[in-house]
Amino acid sequence: MTKKSVKMEEWNPEDENKPQIQEEPKPKITQSKPETPKEQKPSGIYDVIEGLPTNGKLYPEGIVIRARPLKVTEVKMLAGMTEHTANEIVNDILDRTVQGIPIDDIYSADKLYIMFWLRANTYKESGYNVKFECSKCETESEFAFELDQLNIKTISDETLEFLNKPFKLPNGDIITFSLLTVGDEKQNEEFLKQNKNSLMNFDQEIVALCRMIHTINGEKKGMIDKYMYCTDQLDPSNYSYLESYMEDKGAGLEPTIKVKCTKCGGASETMLPFRPDFFLPRVHV
Repeated sequence: MTKKSVKMEEWNPEDENKPQIQEEPKPKITQSKPETPKEQKPSGIYDVIEGLPTNGKLYPEGIVIRARPLKVTEVKMLAGMTEHTANEIVNDILDRTVQGIPIDDIYSADKLYIMFWLRANTYKESGYNVKFECSKCETESEFAFELDQLNIKTISDETLEFLNKPFKLPNGDIITFSLLTVGDEKQNEEFLKQNKNSLMNFDQEIVALCRMIHTINGEKKGMIDKYMYCTDQLDPSNYSYLESYMEDKGAGLEPTIKVKCTKCGGASETMLPFRPDFFLPRVHV
């Protein structure tokens, strides 16, 4: 499927000095309304996923992404995932539950959001108790996490204008790039697998950044050439600028949420609860 692209415009270095545009308010992920107040929606019904971090603006016109609640077998798969199998299992779950678009064309920025959406629409109660160590009193506490507390970075119309527009590094190099898709992630995994015994010792995060790069000074390059450009030709200052620019123009879920200690009342931050028991919670009977 051909991705919808933003019209390339003439790059003007003065654009970098323009005042920063205020970010749009972060939307909240919400559960679909059940058919009746007491009944859970059957797992065969597909609902439109709204509020994606990309706002659907990077997909071809007419694309509507839908998904259904998880089934028992799928919940068990997620509950059994490990650090090494998580990505493969998540992609499999997306392939089983999502309609309207090939899974490889889903942007990575939307991928995790969809998984939280699936969890929210699978259980009647979306709440989840998060255990964390309070940074104030240094004791273990618990926080009742609700999915509408997710911090979502979305793509605004203003940000969209810059995504496929060339930008200039401090050293004068001109770069074009785009955001990663699930298909890009798979290519990165295959690249790392094929080169695991390479003397270059490829870094996973740098490989992901290289996949995002389209051209360098108007020239398309292969993955190894782009990797060598990032690691050998760029100094740390220019590399940091490149990585920061791409991250600033991206979208997705923030990795942490704010929590409040039940013991001392202190505010802390903890990682998002994306663990096996998040998908198969223990129920008190």
